[in-house]
Amino acid sequence: MKQLDCVREHIRTNLATDIEVAELAGLVRLSPHYFSLVFRQAVGMPPHRYILQERINEAQRLLAAGSMTLAEVAAHLGFADQSHFSRAFRKLTGRTPGSCRN
Repeated sequence: MKQLDCVREHIRTNLATDIEVAELAGLVRLSPHYFSLVFRQAVGMPPHRYILQERINEAQRLLAAGSMTLAEVAAHLGFADQSHFSRAFRKLTGRTPGSCRN
């Protein structure tokens, strides 16, 4: 599980960047395809979904702190724009980002 911890830490510290499966697979010296299979078995979701979930979790924390606007949170976490962020947030949480702030 040390390898999984390494991958999770890499994801957490690089949320604002475009994290590729090949990049994560390279960290643990696996092929991207095999990495995706093993990751899904260990975590219960594919790598891309996990990355998105981590971004939304961080967004919830940032919104609760109240020091950033929605657009700033979206940019800080690597979303293309505020609209993309809002759609992803709502899809995963069932709530709008603005409701999380209240």
